[in-house]
Amino acid sequence: MVDHSSEAELYRQSKIALGISAFDYDCYTSDRLFRAMGSGVFYLTKYFPGIESMFTNKKHLVWWHDIDECLELIDYYLRHGLEREQIAKRGAEIVSQEHTWDRRIEELMCIAKSYSPILATGMSPTAVLEKL
Repeated sequence: MVDHSSEAELYRQSKIALGISAFDYDCYTSDRLFRAMGSGVFYLTKYFPGIESMFTNKKHLVWWHDIDECLELIDYYLRHGLEREQIAKRGAEIVSQEHTWDRRIEELMCIAKSYSPILATGMSPTAVLEKL
């Protein structure tokens, strides 16, 4: 098992991090995507539904639909280092700005509020728990 600092260093030493998931759920991805992109490596991932709501293809990362396209993109981006590095830089920036734990908690609270009239009142989570 690799610790987080070693993992980040391995990503930084790589030209491409490849994302492959067996799941095809809306907006589902491994946290590996965020860890890799956050380290500054170029991320090439299998398309999953909803990815376009989080990232822009060929701006923050690049996605592929089948193995032939994946291989073509690997070849292309290995030959186009400056373009690859620019995408990787923008990917790291969006992850550090938009994909934080604080943002995830805000999103979860919005979802919870939509299902709970008590949360919609603006009460703190602690006060809500005390009422239950």
